Amino acid sequence: MSLKLKMKTSAKDILEALENITALTEEEQQKIICDNIKEKVSNHPSMTILQEETLEDGSVVLTINV
Repeated sequence: MSLKLKMKTSAKDILEALENITALTEEEQQKIICDNIKEKVSNHPSMTILQEETLEDGSVVLTINV
């Protein structure tokens, strides 16, 4: 995902840009957390990821066998 910034002149445009940055930040945070969980599961011999599902709202559901 890329973020494009251009000169904004109205308050509405500035708020829209801030919302885009916030959404990008939330997606990046989610990816980091998900990657961290997957790494920890892969390093634990008794755990396996059975399924990874991305829901319509962008949430990720990991089904882990312990």
